[in-house]
Amino acid sequence: MVKPFMGLAETEADMEQHTATIEETPGSRIRLLTTESEARGTPMVSAEAMQTRLFDVYDDVVNAPDALTLVQNHLKLTLERTWYNADEVGKLADQVDWLLAADIGLSLEGDQPAPAVEVGEGAEA
Repeated sequence: MVKPFMGLAETEADMEQHTATIEETPGSRIRLLTTESEARGTPMVSAEAMQTRLFDVYDDVVNAPDALTLVQNHLKLTLERTWYNADEVGKLADQVDWLLAADIGLSLEGDQPAPAVEVGEGAEA
């Protein structure tokens, strides 16, 4: 019997354990948009896909006022845009995770300032 290749995991149970140890955050789910778009052969993420993902993480950020404001602002921006580049998606994801961590009082690596998100980058006139 041929087993499918699962990287470093030897069995399906090892694979499940490995994926369970990878913490899924709202930012990681936003960041996944770039992987999904690259798998389809495009380096850009559509505003519609971004909007869908932002609604997907909305409940996760509702109790963190700054993260909620960021997500709400980007939901509004998706109405005026057609695409996002991978850097923008990554920066937004980083900032959402940072704001959530700051809101719940987690110690951040080196107490770094929040990552900047450049609003309007890639927007069409």
